[in-house]
Amino acid sequence: MAAYETPYSLDPYNAILPLERQMLGLLFDRVVEPDENGLRFAIGPLVDSLSVEDLGREVRLKLRPRQRFSDGGPISGHDVVNTVDLLRLARGAASDPELVRYLRGARVNPKDPNEVTIQLHQHPRPESLLTFFVTPSKHLPAPPRPGDPYSRRPIGSGPFIVPDGADRTTRLIANPMFRDAGAGKP
Repeated sequence: MAAYETPYSLDPYNAILPLERQMLGLLFDRVVEPDENGLRFAIGPLVDSLSVEDLGREVRLKLRPRQRFSDGGPISGHDVVNTVDLLRLARGAASDPELVRYLRGARVNPKDPNEVTIQLHQHPRPESLLTFFVTPSKHLPAPPRPGDPYSRRPIGSGPFIVPDGADRTTRLIANPMFRDAGAGKP
């Protein structure tokens, strides 16, 4: 694929160009995947189960075990909690006011690091608030700024990564840590 605009921010907190937003789905996985119209939602590949509780004020999810980020680090509920916190704090151009308004917080079950409860203000379609991309808490204690190294070479869970040496062109290569990569996928 060739595009005639240069993506500068490849992280979910700063990506604003259409090309950047499209590339996020190749670099990261979401909690919930919207359909083409954005009207229906299915649990994302990182999630084993999801339930909406308390009239849409709480979502409980269980992450699939043994999922990994592109740097080999495990994906846990702490990453989801940190992502929720960063989404609430981020005030860049890619900030979603709907998320800031409705996301109240998240917590990990102390007995199981793969179980997360996300607190929301009541919303008629709580699943629509969960279409965010999960980022690694280890690498992002605060929202990245455009131009930060993470923004150019993010560590994600999607099928592709940005390799070293991407200056004027942005190349994507297969993520060796992607689920089923050992089975010849993607």
